Amino acid sequence: MIILIMSIFYWVGPVKTVRSMGLQIKEETYIEASRALGASNARIIFKHMVPLLIPYAFASMALYVPGAIVVEATLSLLGLGDPTIVTWGQILQDAHSGGAMLSGMWWWVVPPGLAIALMGMTFAFVGFAMDKILNPKLKTR
Repeated sequence: MIILIMSIFYWVGPVKTVRSMGLQIKEETYIEASRALGASNARIIFKHMVPLLIPYAFASMALYVPGAIVVEATLSLLGLGDPTIVTWGQILQDAHSGGAMLSGMWWWVVPPGLAIALMGMTFAFVGFAMDKILNPKLKTR
């Protein structure tokens, strides 16, 4: 249920980002020049705009995934998640309710916290790499 609610609300941010970039690219001079030369709207969109928008879409999505992971872990940590599904937040909530840190059992807290941090860094690095690979402005000869 949490994933369904998050997928309903989390698509708005990346779409707004890509739409604003599309509106910005639409005003460029080479778009106007291709329109003046008689290029169709489909050709302008697919040949000029989409190659510039794909890196922004990937980077935006790659940056939203760690946020979604942290939100799910936070909800599970607060006890609002499904207790039958094992998640990093559920592990942290079980460790907190069992008094793991007070008993000195740090291994119940550190691995899920590190996993959340590593997953966030991984998606951030993947987003940066996809931006570097797909962005035509960053390509070198």
